[in-house]
Amino acid sequence: MRLLEAVRRFMGACWDPYPEENGHGCFLYEVGRLEPDVLESDDPEEPGAAVWEHVFASITELGAYGY
Repeated sequence: MRLLEAVRRFMGACWDPYPEENGHGCFLYEVGRLEPDVLESDDPEEPGAAVWEHVFASITELGAYGY
């Protein structure tokens, strides 16, 4: 459930942000709460980092209406 919340928050922050929001920063904050240090891993094969990388790419490459 927290994964979906993080994705939804990041989508909102990227596509329709509040004035003080930073889409990328909001996403990193949510990921950090879910899986601390996963994005800072030096292991390129680390499964958690790969999942978050794909989630991040799927959100940033789509538009608000681009499903």
